[in-house]
Amino acid sequence: MQFFEKSEPHGHLEIWKHYPDGNKELHFKDDNVICSGMGATLAEMFDAEPSVDVDNFQCVYFRCGSGGQAAYQVSGRSDVEKPFLRAQYGTGNLDMSLHYLIENGAKGGSTTPFGRIPYGYIKRITPTKCMWQIVLDEQTLNVGDNSPDEGYINEIGLYSKNPYVESTDASMLCAYRYFKKIYKTDAFILVFRWTIEF
Repeated sequence: MQFFEKSEPHGHLEIWKHYPDGNKELHFKDDNVICSGMGATLAEMFDAEPSVDVDNFQCVYFRCGSGGQAAYQVSGRSDVEKPFLRAQYGTGNLDMSLHYLIENGAKGGSTTPFGRIPYGYIKRITPTKCMWQIVLDEQTLNVGDNSPDEGYINEIGLYSKNPYVESTDASMLCAYRYFKKIYKTDAFILVFRWTIEF
């Protein structure tokens, strides 16, 4: 039996702007693409020895980028198109990790920055549905102050932690979404609410 014959995972992403006066604005909402990395992560989890820590297969990392296009909404994607550098994430409360990315089944040759999603921001809504909340505070990823060509966010990816159980984390893209441009500044907090159901 094939796993996807009995389960058709799908996801949904909402992006909210939260302002200091308490107001909030919905910037975007739509379904996202479940990537082949989700299937590979699940396959590795089902095949793992009982002694392997289940944390390796959880989606606890994300990356934002500025190279998204509608044509990139395909399940074969392995990363955001144009990821931000570590310095661009700023000095906010976001916990960052510098580790490897798995692309096309192989670990990359150099480390790259990922944002870490706190476990308190990941919750099971129903037995078959989970939600991740990714928060970019006022001091995080303020690229909107840059030139119009580069000063926006328009793609995000959700990554499993370390599905090949490497000695150092090597993450795999499990879900992806391109969205309309956000010119992020310190005038608001950006909140991504990402839901995946199996």
